[in-house]
Amino acid sequence: MMNSNTQMVPLDRLMCDSSYQRALSPPKVAAMVKDWDPLAAGFLVVSRRNGLLHVVDGMHRLAAMRRLKIQAAPCAVYDGLTYEREAQLFATLNTQRAVPLYYVVFRALLAAGVPQVLEVKRIVEAMGYTLNLSGSGTTNPTMISAIRGVEKIYRQHGEMALRDTLAFVRATWPDDADGIRQTILTGVDLFLRKWSHLDREEVRQKLSLMAPRVLLREAIARVKDSGGEAPLYICHLLGVAYNKGKRTRRLDLG
Repeated sequence: MMNSNTQMVPLDRLMCDSSYQRALSPPKVAAMVKDWDPLAAGFLVVSRRNGLLHVVDGMHRLAAMRRLKIQAAPCAVYDGLTYEREAQLFATLNTQRAVPLYYVVFRALLAAGVPQVLEVKRIVEAMGYTLNLSGSGTTNPTMISAIRGVEKIYRQHGEMALRDTLAFVRATWPDDADGIRQTILTGVDLFLRKWSHLDREEVRQKLSLMAPRVLLREAIARVKDSGGEAPLYICHLLGVAYNKGKRTRRLDLG
């Protein structure tokens, strides 16, 4: 009888059966290490067979985690699989894979107790927001659906960057759900880090006059016309809004 559960498993307990898996690709592992994202990594699929934990799906992710000196991985552990069923499962997962939605992976990693994911949730809630883990549409200005965005800010720039971004957005557009869209959040993060010397209250007063939906519309139009990334245009547009009407101490926007 087959049964499964999710749990954090120390990496030194995991092994791979090379008899039915592809050869490890060092360039693929190196690329994962360079841009490691625990949400994108998701769960390793593991079979407990003869007392050993065999990674059925996730060999490259396991190798990347070892390179990064991560101590434990979130795993979906199956008991009762035969060697033949493992090989069949490996083939199925690698030919019929459907990429899960980001909030689904985040919710599962929360349940598994992944520290970074728990920390993101803690910070978001400490700043007066909640994460939308149901995937349903919402216009609640305190419920963040942009889970990828807040996780990215935390992963790339740390706790203070995420706190600063959420605090600024809440103070500037407190009743506007567009203010917590992913493009706005990541654009605001860029702006605050690039122009960290500015007086935040002065910045907030000036930028509060510009609606997030206008920023989004203009950034998307520029991406269509010229390419590039929308958050970079958001950062630039925030600089333009700050400079408006100022004769001195203007930002050099290049």
